[in-house]
Amino acid sequence: DDDDDDDNSDTLMKEQEQPKKKGMAIVDIAKSPFQRRQLLGMIGVLAGFCSNYYLLFLWIPVYLSEIRGFTTEAQADLLNTIVVAVYMVLLLIQGRWSDTM
Repeated sequence: DDDDDDDNSDTLMKEQEQPKKKGMAIVDIAKSPFQRRQLLGMIGVLAGFCSNYYLLFLWIPVYLSEIRGFTTEAQADLLNTIVVAVYMVLLLIQGRWSDTM
């Protein structure tokens, strides 16, 4: 058992001593199916987040003021500012809460 640990540490040291090949990161990602899946997953998550951001903070004020006529443009902008401010405060509170867990 101790011999296995010594062999593993020797192998790790040899890998760290060898100079790493400098290549393009996209080529490394393309070679590994696991990394391709990770990249596509990340793109999907970010695309979802960005589309929700656009919908909530950019489209809703236009929709409320110009298309539906519920509010004036100034009221829609004020409502949007309030929502963003509350969102920022909630992010800070949730960050603090998650750090205590």
